[in-house]
Amino acid sequence: MENSTTTNTMKRGRKSPPSMKWYEMIIVALALAACTYQFMVTFAGGKPFPGISWWTFGWGILAGSQMLVTKAMRFPLAPGKWIDFTYVPIWVLSFTLPAYYSLLLLILFSMIIYIVFPNQFSCRKTVGAYVFHLSYQTLLFFVTIQCFWLARDYFSVAAWGGLSLTGTIAMFASMFGLMFTDTFLGGLIQKLEGQRNVGAEWSKDYGRITLVQTLLSSLAMLFAVLYGEAHYIQLAVIYGFFLLAIGIMHRATFRQEDYM
Repeated sequence: MENSTTTNTMKRGRKSPPSMKWYEMIIVALALAACTYQFMVTFAGGKPFPGISWWTFGWGILAGSQMLVTKAMRFPLAPGKWIDFTYVPIWVLSFTLPAYYSLLLLILFSMIIYIVFPNQFSCRKTVGAYVFHLSYQTLLFFVTIQCFWLARDYFSVAAWGGLSLTGTIAMFASMFGLMFTDTFLGGLIQKLEGQRNVGAEWSKDYGRITLVQTLLSSLAMLFAVLYGEAHYIQLAVIYGFFLLAIGIMHRATFRQEDYM
């Protein structure tokens, strides 16, 4: 009798793993559609898989690996707020590599991040939760990459003196595409889950958020320009200084007032 009671109690106390919600399944479906679209565009016309040089391959691995470093050095400003430099390598890959290659690398390193730093994500410890969060990130990557290359390919703007502003416009298109997608999807999901509205918080602090993202995307564009023009020594110096600055800020006692 005691064994039966104990067994029934354990059954009642054991929670079944939560299944994916309908909007999570939509995010996963959209991510699969985005990857399929990129795959079809890459192989349009029966072309073989576009090759890249070993130097470009190494640059992609270096930039992608920085996602791990910057994610490890994420540090809080206040409860629920933190500085995250992960967007810098995301933009570096988006600005310098072909769309198909940067998307594959971003997805690959995101999978590694979810394995190495599972506690940094507010998700249930289930396969479905990881698939949903990876799909969410994939959509952000896809929009970021597409906004950059669409603006770069279809907008040609020259300022006084013949200075081209096409790259700058493409950078801002990519930045705002990422910010809008993250705000819209994040706010919609949290609203469906009855949580606070991310969109309202973003609109309250949009000036500060836009400034920070502009600085980070500009830094990524600087890396992209130096790489594209083969200024490797200068790139190494600035890249090293960037990582050193992140390390110093990570080690220091950093407060929100200091950041502001």
